[in-house]
Amino acid sequence: MFSNIFLIPLIFLFLTPRNNYADNLKMLKIFGKVNDFDLNTAEIDENCIQTCFSNSDCILAFFNEISKCLLFFYNSTEFLEVVETTRDDGYFVAFKTNLTDPDPNYCPSGVKFPPRIIIDDHLIFWNKYSGGIWHYRKCKPFQRSNPKVTVCIQVFITRVGITQQEAKDYCSWIGWKLIGVANPDEAKWIFDKSMELVPDQKFYEGIWIDGERKTPGYDTNLSTSNPDFCPIESEISPKIFLGEDPISWTNTSDSTWQFKKCIGNWKMFKRSDPEITVCMQVFVLGNGTTQKEAENYCRSIGYQVTGVASVNETLWMLSKVWKWIPNLPYYQGIWIDGERKTPGMNNFTWTDGYTVGYRAFEVNNSMMSFHNEIKPSELENCLVVSRTYQPAVINDVACGKGSGADLGVACGYKLE
Repeated sequence: MFSNIFLIPLIFLFLTPRNNYADNLKMLKIFGKVNDFDLNTAEIDENCIQTCFSNSDCILAFFNEISKCLLFFYNSTEFLEVVETTRDDGYFVAFKTNLTDPDPNYCPSGVKFPPRIIIDDHLIFWNKYSGGIWHYRKCKPFQRSNPKVTVCIQVFITRVGITQQEAKDYCSWIGWKLIGVANPDEAKWIFDKSMELVPDQKFYEGIWIDGERKTPGYDTNLSTSNPDFCPIESEISPKIFLGEDPISWTNTSDSTWQFKKCIGNWKMFKRSDPEITVCMQVFVLGNGTTQKEAENYCRSIGYQVTGVASVNETLWMLSKVWKWIPNLPYYQGIWIDGERKTPGMNNFTWTDGYTVGYRAFEVNNSMMSFHNEIKPSELENCLVVSRTYQPAVINDVACGKGSGADLGVACGYKLE
């Protein structure tokens, strides 16, 4: 929506140039609104944009035609989602941004509109997605020299005992990747940040970062520069990455090696109790998919609706849906296996033939209401994985129809 972008000329604040973003500080205005925030109870400020511009901690102003104004501040904001609207909607958003062009009358086109600003040495940036969606996430910027890139890092505390795969899936779930470190400064900042968040952490309680040793026995080098290096037979463990999972060969005897993988691009999960391997894939079938339609689809391709045995599995499912539908609405989920045995209890019958237990139903990963809050007589005894207003991703819904707006299903099978 290129025509929706305006330059708001205010007092130009010239900052000491520290990088390419610290030149002219301005406000850029579009027709838009901030999702999950309501202006009805906001106070009136006829100088909403100027108020934000004058406050060094303000990063965004959201207001309407009658000057009801909400301001968003760097020190109290972790995430924002802005959606472009039209003139008729009567909503406006003004981004605080540094422009590098020396022309004081310069106004970028829609294609070149990347709001970025530096506050307290932190780079604040917005990413634009399809459908006129803008996302803001706070980060710590680090300038790397070889190659010359700027990376943003943030530390998240989830729970004690999080696995490496769960850490990767969490980063993927919020739209990013598990990051590696390129210098001591980055490692020290990650450590200091974790100590700030958890001051009483115990020895060897750490934060997952990217990186996996390629060659056993090398303490710091993840690869060998010796072109003649060849491991002894007992160290041979052939592994290759194709798609999402490492594909390994297992030595079952002195002369026998076995190779197993899921079909196509299906995701492999290794479960520990019992020790089995399960393959899964998520399918988006359309808005309003019923439980029966979900079951029939999985059967039609030779599999069944899968249950879940870990937080890791549920986060992966949601990340797949989010990848296909970046503007995923709340509570529009995908069907998974499981039906409550006893009303009011978190005990479920699994029918897929391989799921047992309830390890996926941690307090922060399941949101059980047991009945429809609007129609209390309507029980919610079946399960979907969906985006919710809480960290939880497992949600109970009415069997059969679900929420009425569910999108698809997770199918699976046990790898023999």
